[in-house]
Amino acid sequence: MRQLPAMRGRLDLVDKARQDYFDGRFYSTVHVLLSVMDGFVNEFETVRRGLHTRKPEELRAWDSVVGHHLGLSNAHKTFLKGRTATQEEPVFELYRNGIVHGSILNYDNITVATKAFNRLFAVADWALAREKEQRHQAEEPATWSSVGRQRKETFGAIREQAEADRANKQWKPAEYQPGSDNFTSHPLYQQTHELLTYWKRRNYGSLSDLMTHDLHIKYGKSVRSEIRRAFEPFPLAAFEIRAVR
Repeated sequence: MRQLPAMRGRLDLVDKARQDYFDGRFYSTVHVLLSVMDGFVNEFETVRRGLHTRKPEELRAWDSVVGHHLGLSNAHKTFLKGRTATQEEPVFELYRNGIVHGSILNYDNITVATKAFNRLFAVADWALAREKEQRHQAEEPATWSSVGRQRKETFGAIREQAEADRANKQWKPAEYQPGSDNFTSHPLYQQTHELLTYWKRRNYGSLSDLMTHDLHIKYGKSVRSEIRRAFEPFPLAAFEIRAVR
């Protein structure tokens, strides 16, 4: 978050919210982080509007995890839900409007506080992605080929989203336990077993081959040393896969 000038001045408040979180003052964590997010988004762009005034579609970002169909723009729908009547029942969503305006009273729990930190990190990712998108547009001259490529990328993203939506509608939850026919043959079991085996054997080269495409782009040839640095301090002596959900 230090990469973002509009966030650097607010990191002292984030540190205080972190301390409140680990001390169990979840109500304080929630309020402080909501103010940090509102103020940061208001300052981040020339259009001075806080996070609570943004529509979900404004929080989609180019080349970022926050653009996932269940990412920031999806979560923003509950963020903006209005609550006029006083509600004393416990809530476990980050209802910004109801909390700030005092109509939701029972939000002092670790779930809402954790979601506030998750939202803060997602907002920072969104801002970094917006900056990256603007640099990309500034560096690339607007030729017919670049316009055509951008249009192709846009339609490709729309098509991928439609395919993801169809897959989500067809998806049904399932769980497999040891002893069932589908347990050890399930792709998730096999992939998890492979990853944990490499970790146990300290085979960081093979482990790095399993990492995401974005990680390889970020670190390039040094991705193996980065994986070693991340995993080596935590040796894995043994593991057991208990279920596939």
